Amino acid sequence: MGVEPVKKADALRPIQLTLFITPNSVASSAAVLNVRRALGEHSPRAFSLEVIDVIRDPQRFLRESIFVTPTLVATDRARRVVGELSDGSLLGYFLQSLLHPSEPTDERSGKL
Repeated sequence: MGVEPVKKADALRPIQLTLFITPNSVASSAAVLNVRRALGEHSPRAFSLEVIDVIRDPQRFLRESIFVTPTLVATDRARRVVGELSDGSLLGYFLQSLLHPSEPTDERSGKL
């Protein structure tokens, strides 16, 4: 089972990222800042970010099987990262792995 090549039309469409947060949470506030900073440093046009307040949209929270906030999900890639996302290198690796899915995952951080 190999990785499917990215179609040209898909390569032009931004990768949809969804950040699930809890309002008034220090970790969620930090995650929003950290993700926005990382997107500014890595091909910002390649990504589209949606921030979801789980208190305002609990059905989406449940439908997406999110159990912890903050959680960053690459919607069409079925990958996620949990936590305040303060580790810039892990967040950068996560974003790069979405842009270049054929590259192997980092054994230190496990499957992304």
